Amino acid sequence: MSGLDFLAMLQAKGVLSAAQTDRLRRKVADPSKPISPERLAKYLVEKGELDRQQARTLLDEFRRGAGGGLMQLSEADVVEEVVDLGAMAFGEEAGGYGAVDSPLQPLVPLEDAGDGQGERKPLVPFQARKVLTNRWESKWMIIGPTLVVVLAMAAAFLYFVLVRRSAEKILDAADAHYKSQAYAEAIEEYTEFAYLYPDNPKVSLAKVRSGMGRIRIFSDSSQWEKALELLPEVLPTIENEEAFPAEGRPDLAAILPRIADGFVSEADRSPDVETKQRLLDLCGQAMVYVDNSNFIPTSIRRQIDGTLTKLKEDYARVERDILRERKLVDALVRMTEAMGNRETIRAFEIRKELLREFPVLESEPRLIEASKQVATTEQQLVVADDAGVRAAGADQAGELPKITLATRVGGTLTDQAGEIHPVLIRGAVYMFDVTDGRVLWRRFVGYETRTQPIWVNQRGGDLLIADQRNHEVLRVEGRSGQVVWRTGIGEPFTPPVISGQTVLVATRSGRLVRLALDAAAGIEAGGQVDGVRLPQQLTTGPASDRSGQFLYQPGLQANLYVLEAGSTDQQLQCREVYYLGHRAGSIAVPPILVQGLLFVVENSGIDYSTLHILKPTQRGTGLVPAQLPIRLRGEVLAATELYGPQTLMVMTDRGEIRLFRVDATAEGEEPVSTLAPFDRQTPAGTYSFFLAEKGKMWIGDEGLSTFQIQVQRGQLDRSGAYFGREQFVAPFGLYGNALVQTRIRTGSRLVTVSAVDAVTLEELWRTDLAAPLAGTPFVELDGTTVALTSQGDQYVIDQTLIDAGVGFEPRRRGSSAEQDLVFETTVDFGAGRVLCFGPPEKQRVLGIDPAERVNTAPISDSDIPPGTLAFPPIRLGDRALAGSTQGPLFLLDPLRGRAQGTPFQPAVGPDSQVRWVRPAILDERSFVIGDQAGNLYRVVRQENGLAKEDQAELGVSIVTPMAARDGFVYFGTVAGNTPGLTAVDATDLAQTRVHPLPARIDFGPRTVGLSVLVGTTDGTLHGLGRDGSPLWSIPLDGGFAVGALEHDGVLYVSLSSGLVVKCRPEDGTVLERTIVGEPLGGDPFVQGGRLLVPAFDGTLCVLPLP
Repeated sequence: MSGLDFLAMLQAKGVLSAAQTDRLRRKVADPSKPISPERLAKYLVEKGELDRQQARTLLDEFRRGAGGGLMQLSEADVVEEVVDLGAMAFGEEAGGYGAVDSPLQPLVPLEDAGDGQGERKPLVPFQARKVLTNRWESKWMIIGPTLVVVLAMAAAFLYFVLVRRSAEKILDAADAHYKSQAYAEAIEEYTEFAYLYPDNPKVSLAKVRSGMGRIRIFSDSSQWEKALELLPEVLPTIENEEAFPAEGRPDLAAILPRIADGFVSEADRSPDVETKQRLLDLCGQAMVYVDNSNFIPTSIRRQIDGTLTKLKEDYARVERDILRERKLVDALVRMTEAMGNRETIRAFEIRKELLREFPVLESEPRLIEASKQVATTEQQLVVADDAGVRAAGADQAGELPKITLATRVGGTLTDQAGEIHPVLIRGAVYMFDVTDGRVLWRRFVGYETRTQPIWVNQRGGDLLIADQRNHEVLRVEGRSGQVVWRTGIGEPFTPPVISGQTVLVATRSGRLVRLALDAAAGIEAGGQVDGVRLPQQLTTGPASDRSGQFLYQPGLQANLYVLEAGSTDQQLQCREVYYLGHRAGSIAVPPILVQGLLFVVENSGIDYSTLHILKPTQRGTGLVPAQLPIRLRGEVLAATELYGPQTLMVMTDRGEIRLFRVDATAEGEEPVSTLAPFDRQTPAGTYSFFLAEKGKMWIGDEGLSTFQIQVQRGQLDRSGAYFGREQFVAPFGLYGNALVQTRIRTGSRLVTVSAVDAVTLEELWRTDLAAPLAGTPFVELDGTTVALTSQGDQYVIDQTLIDAGVGFEPRRRGSSAEQDLVFETTVDFGAGRVLCFGPPEKQRVLGIDPAERVNTAPISDSDIPPGTLAFPPIRLGDRALAGSTQGPLFLLDPLRGRAQGTPFQPAVGPDSQVRWVRPAILDERSFVIGDQAGNLYRVVRQENGLAKEDQAELGVSIVTPMAARDGFVYFGTVAGNTPGLTAVDATDLAQTRVHPLPARIDFGPRTVGLSVLVGTTDGTLHGLGRDGSPLWSIPLDGGFAVGALEHDGVLYVSLSSGLVVKCRPEDGTVLERTIVGEPLGGDPFVQGGRLLVPAFDGTLCVLPLP
């Protein structure tokens, strides 16, 4: 039975039309190359004329029909060679069969089919074979069986010899095609091999390679979707084959990631978001196969980890690109809506949120264009600010006298007579006489203030001062410090800028106000000339052109406002909004104009900044870039400075120094060029002060560096480094050959202002000031009150010092040699005898005893192990009691801090620490002390040292110092998260009472006179009863207690906020609240009928007593 018979059956059943059947019959009619029914059925399936199930049904029916009735066979029916229908080319006249790209061998050309003489053989029709009624009628009944047996034996022999050779040839040919990537031909060969030799040992290999070849046809030609479509069809048919682990899995480890990566690559190249997303979804489908351990097991996956990692990174990147694009489109829509509602701030907030998530979009043209539209809208939102501010002509009434302790050493610079030097130090402006370093006056302006004072017209004249504590701008006389005028701005503001006869003040909320330097045109000095309100916040002041007509004010983000000021009788108006594109808060210093070019520094990233160079093209407006921006390493935190008329100096926090030559008239070249770069390599965040004059430059941050500037040669040469590791905290001043500098010495807490030789850096004079006192001043036998600075300098507090307001010559210096002394607490033994201690890391102590004949104030090392001082030492009789975190409690002699007697040593484990709290003194021989672990001890002083008398374990943490009164000891505890105040009977430590508190303790407990005081973090001061319960409570108005004194039946409490509260100790009734005007930092004390209260920086504030 042949393919022609099968074709005839298909026509008879109507599966194929007559025209289709006729054309197929002509193609397969060559008797030398017959085709089997199975091959013809497969071809029709591949062409879509039959599905697989239909083909199987028709073949089964055909075979049954052949078995039920004998069919006449042609000789060709016994030939096994299969004709390849895949190469047959049929046109439209072929009834719908098109050209077929098949790996099978081509058919014999139509003209070659026939008998060789050009004539076609007649087709053998279907006919029933004649049935013989007599089995003996045929002569073949004898010959036939014999012949069949002989032929069968011959066939078996030939099959054994010839067929094995044919299988090897087919498989070799298939392998050759596969290796040469001719996968279509290989598939045909493998398929034929598997069909003809199903029992061959290599049939599993053939099936696996055939399946892999089908996938590779599309994967190797980058037809990723077709390759993906084949995976669910092919892989289930081969994954259980014997050859799959060795042959299929290594191939899949290469193919599957490549398919997934192909989708990612196409998605990356696609400009359309939806297409990107569709391709990523297909990649996700491919990754299901990649992640299947049956296809790529762990042993193989390790070898391609790098590929898979990159694939996932690329996938995430494209996914983020899609998200970025969608969010960009959404942001643009919302920005347009905001502009329509004239909500420009909201539009910029949308832009800021987008850039915070996707900084790369900063240069996106669509976003830039939208931002420019916002800027145009924003110009219409700049409105006049007529909320006029008024000036006051003098200091506020009732300001208290204050005493500044400033120790001065060194000589006198007679050639600098009359020169004065202002500087902001720790919240106060000081004026120094350059001649000898004396402090002329001090004005507290708030620790919030960061703006250095500005000379109004010329050095030595009036000063402009910013007071951020009170939100005021002041003009004061330089030498006296007297106020010329003061103007309340009413909110935080940026450093003021002097422009002509006005002062420009930019506020955080977005106001730009012009104040009159002097009275003019009916406007009082310091009064508001005019102002505008911008639609966004401001973080720095404006730049002004030389005439003061045009102002260039950076906004918080994105925009630069061009304002025209004109004269004092013309209203400030916005002429242009230039889109600069900076992110929020990235401009830290004001712009500057040099040679008509506007320089704006933007801190673009955490490690670089951008110098924008703009040029007005239309008389102050029409800003355009003069050249490409210049990138700097690090951020610019200190204002840019001019060095000569054409040189701009810029310095970054990372130590890069750039000098730029500016020539706005240059033709054919960029107007700004780098003159002398230098990189000091400083840590990020370094704020540097610098000064350049007369070919030299001084830079102060952590140490002082000096440079030689050679403009003509374009060089900046480092010439020296001084004061290593000392922190410079204020600008320099050059007065002749004297350089005035401000620094904090290594190991000291004082600020040092000194004049040094500008060339040799040799010190000419030095003044030390502005650090907390070393404890409460003490009183000597004759009633003299003595205050100690943090370096141990002794100042007598008397009427002369109070009247002078400044002390610069101490009665005795702590040391003339040691520069790193720090003392912060004193133990007062009475009669002028004091022992001073520093922080735990400082071992030096200062003993003061007026009765000593040789040295009344020796400096020694205490016997407390370095770095272990557990609490500020306290007086116990005629000794100082101190504790070490290593465990022991010491008695120290009152002059040199040497240990005496046997210390008390609790049980301490190896490598453990004891975190003592300051003890409560019961009498001159006993005390109670505890640690943070909740251990409580009563210790007594004996002849040979200290010994324990009682002990208790509280089970809670002790978190405050202790205080004692009337046989009870008080301290703060925390049980879980609940704060409380515990009272303990000193005679029986097991007897305790705990009183819950509304908040944690931040002051005390302190025994003050007959009272025990406790301050809590909710801003309340409590007076305690004998059992520890609060007797009274008073609010402290926003501050916390830092000191207290009971005097003449009145309790005085000093607060961190700058208040002194006067109240009755028995019931807490507040009698008076006095505003001192600056943060306080210690216990009040009485001297000469006055109440003196130490400020946080050691200044003494003088209050009258009733």
